[in-house]
Amino acid sequence: MFSKFKVQELKLPDNILYVGSGNVPSWLTDADNQPIETDEYGNPMIPTDIEGNPLYEVFEHFAKVYVNKGSHTLLSLWQAGITPYNKGTEELLCYPHLFFSKTQTTASIKIGDSYPEYMYSIQDIPEENVCLLTNNEIRLDGLYPECKIDVSLDISKGNHHFTSVQSFSTDSINPKVGVCDVTASSLSLIKSYDKGDAKVVDSVLKFMGKDVNEENNTVIGLNPNEKYTASYSLIVQYGKDGLERTYTGINSFSTLDLLFEIQPVKVVSERDVVISANTNLSDSEKNVGFEWRKVGEDESLFESNKGQAYLYEGEMEGYIRNLNPNFLWKFRPYYQSNAGNYYYGDWKGIDLSDDQSYFEPTVHTYANIDVQDDEA
Repeated sequence: MFSKFKVQELKLPDNILYVGSGNVPSWLTDADNQPIETDEYGNPMIPTDIEGNPLYEVFEHFAKVYVNKGSHTLLSLWQAGITPYNKGTEELLCYPHLFFSKTQTTASIKIGDSYPEYMYSIQDIPEENVCLLTNNEIRLDGLYPECKIDVSLDISKGNHHFTSVQSFSTDSINPKVGVCDVTASSLSLIKSYDKGDAKVVDSVLKFMGKDVNEENNTVIGLNPNEKYTASYSLIVQYGKDGLERTYTGINSFSTLDLLFEIQPVKVVSERDVVISANTNLSDSEKNVGFEWRKVGEDESLFESNKGQAYLYEGEMEGYIRNLNPNFLWKFRPYYQSNAGNYYYGDWKGIDLSDDQSYFEPTVHTYANIDVQDDEA
């Protein structure tokens, strides 16, 4: 594809020589170590074919540009986006880069491998944050997490310049909010952030826009199978003037589907029964219980009886006394959320004619507490 390009068909500046062979051309620039020509806008005049297309675009990866290291032309080629080779060698002449090391509030900027033939200048540095300035390093302090800074590196020789812009950001503080336990009615929130040298002066944990006590991060009374949003904010103080900046992490979580697993009725006497159900509600819920009524009773005319139950390790239990054995009865568990919504389990019948009777006192024990004698 390159055979149609001949030397006499190319517009070559006087200081650029063609040294290609076969179908894989290469280019030797700066034959006399002179600056490459520039247009009226200061852009380098890259060799073109007879149609005016830059040769480095026509030949793409097959084209090579050679130049004397330390010449003005090298700066011009860098500015044009071309990385040439050192004339007479296969050494690739990449332009020097800036290297950054950073924390949440500090940064160090150094120039990488450089060429001694040029002058170097790091520009656009926020002067108020400079705490150390040497020939090969600039240190900044008083920054804040995720502070983005654009830095210019100017490389020059005489009146000829090459400028590159590099960006860096200080380390993130990354506040996060998650959950460590989920039930049908509760979310236990956990919070974290990347600890570093940033000065955190305050923090706020919110659930659905309202403050949450960070010492007890469990929110109860929620609607089952519903999505909720929580946020964790950090206030960071930085700089000599004690300026403040807020960082917020937001996340969404859903409660579980509500489960009620009704257990067999325990008939204590002809009129008294113990009813219970297993559930995935939080043990901290208070608005739980059972309702019961006569079988066949018109629900539009008569309200059900209701009684509060207590939850312990996922089991809710209640004691119904003085049921009339001449009627059939049924019951079901319920839960009322803080939003006022009621959720019910299925109805289950009570058979007071059951031949078996039970009596099991409801006793819950707690973990042992080791009390030591007062040695004072």
